[in-house]
Amino acid sequence: MSNGSIQSGAGPVLPLVVPVRLPVDAEKARLSYLAKVRHDLRTPVNHIIGYCEMLQEESDDSGWANLFGDLENILEGGKQLLGLVSFYFDSTKTNLQKLDPHQVQHELRTPLNHIIGYSEMLQEQATELGKKTMVSDLGKIRSAAHLLLDLLEAHLFHPKVAMELWQDSGSIWPVFEHAPEPLPSLKLEGGVILVVDDDPLNREMLDRRLRRQGFTVVQASGGAEALELARSSHPDLVLLDMVMPGMDGFQVLKQIKIDRTLRALSVIMLSASDEAATAVQCIKMGADDFLPKPCNTTLLMARIESALAKRRLREMSKLEPGFYCDKGTLQSDSPSYVERQADRDLFEGLRRGDLCYVLTSRQMGKSSLMVRTAGKLRDCGSSVVVIDLTALGFNVTLDQWYDGMLTQFGRQLRLEDELEECWFRRARLSPVHRFFSALREVALRRRNRQLVVFVDELDIVRSLPFSTDEFFAAIRECYNRRAEDGEFERLSFCLLGVATPGDLVTGAHVTPFNIGRRIELADFTRGEAVPLEHGLGRDEGLSRELLDRVFYWTNGHPYLTQRFCRSIAQDKALADTPGIDLLAERLFLSAKAQEEDDNLVFVRKWMESGQPHQRDLLELYGQVLSGPRKLLEEDPSSLLNILRLAGIVRFSESSIESRNRIYAQVFDAEWVRANR
Repeated sequence: MSNGSIQSGAGPVLPLVVPVRLPVDAEKARLSYLAKVRHDLRTPVNHIIGYCEMLQEESDDSGWANLFGDLENILEGGKQLLGLVSFYFDSTKTNLQKLDPHQVQHELRTPLNHIIGYSEMLQEQATELGKKTMVSDLGKIRSAAHLLLDLLEAHLFHPKVAMELWQDSGSIWPVFEHAPEPLPSLKLEGGVILVVDDDPLNREMLDRRLRRQGFTVVQASGGAEALELARSSHPDLVLLDMVMPGMDGFQVLKQIKIDRTLRALSVIMLSASDEAATAVQCIKMGADDFLPKPCNTTLLMARIESALAKRRLREMSKLEPGFYCDKGTLQSDSPSYVERQADRDLFEGLRRGDLCYVLTSRQMGKSSLMVRTAGKLRDCGSSVVVIDLTALGFNVTLDQWYDGMLTQFGRQLRLEDELEECWFRRARLSPVHRFFSALREVALRRRNRQLVVFVDELDIVRSLPFSTDEFFAAIRECYNRRAEDGEFERLSFCLLGVATPGDLVTGAHVTPFNIGRRIELADFTRGEAVPLEHGLGRDEGLSRELLDRVFYWTNGHPYLTQRFCRSIAQDKALADTPGIDLLAERLFLSAKAQEEDDNLVFVRKWMESGQPHQRDLLELYGQVLSGPRKLLEEDPSSLLNILRLAGIVRFSESSIESRNRIYAQVFDAEWVRANR
């Protein structure tokens, strides 16, 4: 057939993938190169359409009669370009050598000229009106249009040179020789989404769209960074670009699906290619979905909601609905929340306007304490902002870091426009000065009540490519300024993380911690934990007996205790203390449990972080295993801090001792000898 397709019965028309006239290797190269061409051309088209749609969604047209009409013209031009690229560079039909390059260039240049012309006019008007964000976005549209012109020149008029250069660099695009068979064909709010794309404009567009929908966004520019962030930021979903230098999307997806700790992650693959074979391969490798770029916003959000809903259903199917929670942050009204002295201390301190900080080991309930306290403060009429430093990312500049925090402020206080305007108005100042000026001039002025700011995941600052000492110094200055400026009396901070003050800021003259109040987040006491008896599903006497035996093993460690209780509630046959002992073996003491339990893995890693003083650290811990050890003035603070943040021992005013029987048996004298 002259059109290069075959007809099978009444089925669909399928393009021929391997023409007879070409050698197989040459045909593979042609198909792969055309897929690369189409990807290259669709990427700037994606930028044009994406930024134009965001400008339509975000812009206020009051006093600007031609705005939406001109944006619609740009968008229409982008859609025309998308259709033309898909038509002329279809790898199943196109031979670049036989295309009339002048005709193709003419047809694509017409919508490109419209896009460049309208964006230039709008950019000039936006500059006159002082709309800096719009000026920037329109500039990105113009840059994308000019990039597309350059790419067309290379691929249409110098295809042999372009193909030779591409072949020399090696292909990262999979080629499938056979057309695949077609596959048979709960609304969630919030969540953490990891966006992986080597193109910064693609990342920015997705970031802005997702944040407007209430998601927290973490960005990665490459495969290795994506895997690192997937492990550290615990996203609910990954939006993964396929074509990236180095480790491509297929390789990242493969690593996610073979990693026991990551394989449950929902992954949606995104690509400027719309090859059916590529989409099928993604699904076969374990992706939840595939979308071609540019992504339709409504469809993208629907796919995200669907993927998150499926993941939540999978998680719920593994857990019996119940009383206890040993994963993540407890809601403020959770029935298994155990109120401790720290709850009262933190609430009272923040109500007084104190600077409070909660720095302790992992899985002690810091975030749950924060959520509970924030709810109580709101009930008392305070405004509350929660800043999650993980959501700001790691690969950011100083400006982006402060701007990201200000964005979180604006969204939670509903002052986005006012805070952004203040940020741009003070562009000549340093980022820290701009940030805190915006808090003083906008947040405090527009919210005439107490404003409490929680800064969570504080230990992230140690991984940033710049110093954050000035951030902590500025927090300290907010308290010092109260003597001169009474407005600062209404601003309070609470800092939370897995760190010591010395880890976070070096200068004693700038640290806020020496003027703040440390909130000690201790293990549950047996009296505080009485509410946990109510979820065990036994009579009062047996519930008390079982929880007593749980405390024998955990000594009130929050995570270990909640984990124990959830398992007891699920096993209705468990009815005596020997059963609790067997459960301890299965959950924590067996070799398999020691390798798989997140908390035990965390403690082990922290204890192995003492190099080059590993031997001294283990010797000190070994002394504690023999019984309570008195704290001495000559004890190195660095080693004591590692023990404190590992959470493996319990500190009192004058001594340290083993924290609980589970840790003492897992990290016993034999373990110490093996790791010295």
